[in-house]
Amino acid sequence: MFDSEVRAVLDAPDGEWPPDAEPVHPWSSYAPDGLLAMLLDHQCCAPGGFEQVERIGAWDKIIGWAQAQQIAEMASLTARVVETAQQDAAQRAAARAAGERVGPEVAYCDGQEQADAEVALMLRVAPVTAAHRVAEAVGLTGRHAASLEALAGGQLTLAKVRVIAEQTEQLTDTQAARVERKVMGRAGGQTPGQLRQSLRRAVLRADPDALRRRQQRAIRERGVSLYDLPDGMAMLSACLPAAEAVGVYAVLDHHARTTTGGADGNADHANDPARDTDTDTDTDTDTDTDTDTDTHGDPGGDPGGDTDGDDRTLAARRADALVDMVCGQLGHPADGSTAARSRRGPLWRRNVEVQVRVTVPFTTLFGLDEAPAELAGYGPLSPDQARQLAAHGTWRRILTDPPTGVATDFATTSYRPPPNLRDAILTKHPVCQAPGCNRAAVGCDLDHHIPHHRSHTTTLCDTGPYCRRHHRLKQTPRWHVHRDPDGTITWTTPTGHTYTHHPPPVAEPTPAPSVPDPDEPPPF
Repeated sequence: MFDSEVRAVLDAPDGEWPPDAEPVHPWSSYAPDGLLAMLLDHQCCAPGGFEQVERIGAWDKIIGWAQAQQIAEMASLTARVVETAQQDAAQRAAARAAGERVGPEVAYCDGQEQADAEVALMLRVAPVTAAHRVAEAVGLTGRHAASLEALAGGQLTLAKVRVIAEQTEQLTDTQAARVERKVMGRAGGQTPGQLRQSLRRAVLRADPDALRRRQQRAIRERGVSLYDLPDGMAMLSACLPAAEAVGVYAVLDHHARTTTGGADGNADHANDPARDTDTDTDTDTDTDTDTDTDTHGDPGGDPGGDTDGDDRTLAARRADALVDMVCGQLGHPADGSTAARSRRGPLWRRNVEVQVRVTVPFTTLFGLDEAPAELAGYGPLSPDQARQLAAHGTWRRILTDPPTGVATDFATTSYRPPPNLRDAILTKHPVCQAPGCNRAAVGCDLDHHIPHHRSHTTTLCDTGPYCRRHHRLKQTPRWHVHRDPDGTITWTTPTGHTYTHHPPPVAEPTPAPSVPDPDEPPPF
């Protein structure tokens, strides 16, 4: 806890304080609002002194004040959108009961999902992120109104408000309010990690069974996630019960140490559960993090002591073992060579047929240029990565229009596209066609822009992927989706905002040949 007292200090020359000197502004002690932000914006201070530190504290309070206003706006929007959606549903039900025709029976998004979509589109964030923020806003304006008020007043940061909401989640409203009041007095002077510890103690005193319920909920919410990383990498993350996670890690570690000829090593990854670690970490969005980690291991990055040509670190071998165990069968090449051990070639035979879609320009595939490839659901890959994948893949040819890079069209009269047309659609549209959605097309619904019962055709240009959430949103009343001839898709929300989705070209457009100027002299 930081028990500091605000003091007025002047940076006087030669340590002499003039008799008419006035103290500098203790900005961090002022209540945050728009006026304070305006004053800070227009009034400067000497760098490196007392007042500049005060200004940093004041800006932090203003950030919290602005976040509280945004949270209140999101909760208000959600309440109104939910009310409108319920009214629409009631009107449709009444019309059907009266025998009126109100359109086909299709799945709509409810009010909560529509509010999530409005926020996601406005803030340019993923739908899941928006849903989390909207749910948080509804909870803070209701159950945790006192914490939200403290955020607006500068007594708490959003990180601390989130800790309060998280730790009291399994309590009743009455219990949560009591715990909130108990910790509020000291919360302003604590770090998020210290506040979390105080809350855990207070929650256990208020409801000894709360910890068990939190653990049960955590087990229900276990899962696997995929995150994009730079340099052609991605993070595959699994949230598991602790004992199972340690068990999985132990199996990977065993295979990493034994499948390359029994090599052992000490170059463990920083996340090795066997390391000697003393850590106090505040893990929260927009939180402070206090980390003191002392890892005892063999320095120098010893790749593991393997002398048979395997230059991988032990951590890299664990990662390779995971891929081998999930996608194929562990084993050595039939000829006993060590080439595969350095991951230059396949070390495994696939147990399950898995389709990974990579779009590579013909010129890149044959080394004529270095245009990047595109991995569906991820993004661009380097030409070298694309060629390595091509060496072991099955490829399908997709023809494109050179000036635009857009795949040429073909069609069928059937409702469901045949395999060749489906492949072309998924190649042309690698992700969901809703603005900001990055769900891989292979897991999406294929939807006709012009309903099939009207067009009687399924074409490359009129069929595209939508994830299930955006497929339902597209056909929800008050939402409108328009497709231009060039493939641009414009979404109009019930609030009147418009957002566009531009499908990426399958290949880089070919520049038009230059036309010589008739007025230029000949080059000879």
